[in-house]
Amino acid sequence: MTAGASSPPAGTARALAVCDGLLREIGRRQHRFAWLRDPDGPGDDWLVVDAYYPSNRVVVYCGEDPGELRLYQQLVPQHGLYLLRVNPDDLPDDQLAAQALLRK
Repeated sequence: MTAGASSPPAGTARALAVCDGLLREIGRRQHRFAWLRDPDGPGDDWLVVDAYYPSNRVVVYCGEDPGELRLYQQLVPQHGLYLLRVNPDDLPDDQLAAQALLRK
């Protein structure tokens, strides 16, 4: 997602609600970090994380773009943060079961 992205899809919103409950913190939706940019893109092309949980130092990515995922996997840990890749389609409908899956 780039700076002009719209609201996340319903599946992503549900996945982030599960993360909120699991991490006991409301994540900052569509957060931007000054250091999270595509090096091959224009200078103002910031990548957007689906959610950032500052107290837990967790960044959540629900996207499917392999190029973006590689950038997240490289840059997020370099800044002392944990990257949690979530595929909303893989989460069970039951919130407790979804939290148990993410806990693993």
